[in-house]
Amino acid sequence: MFGLSGDLEYLGNRKVTFSRNPLDSRVNDTMKVDWSGHILGRIGYDLSGWLLYAIGGAAFAHFKASHTGQISPAELFTWRLSNSRVGYDYGAGVERRFGNGFSLRAEGLYDYWGAKRYDWVPGQRYSNIAAKILTFRIGLVKRFGPASP
Repeated sequence: MFGLSGDLEYLGNRKVTFSRNPLDSRVNDTMKVDWSGHILGRIGYDLSGWLLYAIGGAAFAHFKASHTGQISPAELFTWRLSNSRVGYDYGAGVERRFGNGFSLRAEGLYDYWGAKRYDWVPGQRYSNIAAKILTFRIGLVKRFGPASP
């Protein structure tokens, strides 16, 4: 069995702070993701009503990156950039069909966006930031139309 699916998720501005300066923890890089989405291809095998499947495709997300650094010995400044990025994802799952077009699905996804250079001060300050999101989700699915058993 095979098919296509897509989704869009609001992630609530999850923030990760990394790359802290060991001498001054106020100097750091931060990455936030407020939404992500997927276009997934799915291929699977039906085992008496249990569908085991592999998924993969494109991952989309909106990132908000920032760098807080020193602009003088006593003064800090925060640079901010916001952009949407395209990456890839893959994963696997299981789905169990019930009557009236309903099924229960559980799947795991690994999303990856390769390193992107964020130039804070061209030629002086920059960060190369890659991102990954690991997701496990469970969902109740309702199919509509003539194909629903």
